Amino acid sequence: MIGNEKAFGVIAYQYNLGRSLFGLESFPIFAGASIETGNVWPADESIDFGDLIKAGSIYLSTDSKLGPIAIAYGFSEDDNRSVYFYLGANI
Repeated sequence: MIGNEKAFGVIAYQYNLGRSLFGLESFPIFAGASIETGNVWPADESIDFGDLIKAGSIYLSTDSKLGPIAIAYGFSEDDNRSVYFYLGANI
């Protein structure tokens, strides 16, 4: 996606499974989900909110000595799907 104008919104929720389900105070395990919408437009084009792309994700994550670790699954309304693995800080 390339454009000078951007609209983006997200609602996200994260739950500490480690503390809540397993009683692991010192080993956090998080589960989360997001609902997202957005798009980009060229500078010479009007922003049309009817063009917004809707998407979402679910993930599991934890902290480690190497930084955060996460595995996620993302999907969008146009049947794009992705699996992500993160290790370390996202800079």
